[in-house]
Parts: sequence; structure tokens; C-alpha cells
Amino acid sequence: RQAAGEPGFLAGVLQFILAHEPTLMRFAEETGTPPASVGKALRALPLGNDDHEHSI
Repeated sequence: RQAAGEPGFLAGVLQFILAHEPTLMRFAEETGTPPASVGKALRALPLGNDDHEHSI
């Protein structure tokens, strides 16, 4: 819980989801979120970027 308040935590969660296409697709299906919106959300977060191969 404490880590959730740290800068970059949410970006790290989205990077994790984006790093594995089956996870991304399942997340998108379960939440009704277009997969492209996950990347867009990542870029809007502090410390978010398009480098899905490295966690924060």
C-alpha cells in the first residue's frame, strides 16, 4: 500500500501490463479499455514512457 503512493508506481503497473501482450489483451477485455488507451495513460503518468522492457 505504501508503494502505491510513490511516484512512478502506477506507471510501473502499466508498464508491466504493456510488456506482455496476453496480459494487456486480458486487461483490455476485462475492463472494456482499448489497448491503445493503456499506453496513452502510461505516457500521461509521472515517470511513464514507452520503454516497456524496463520497470521503474
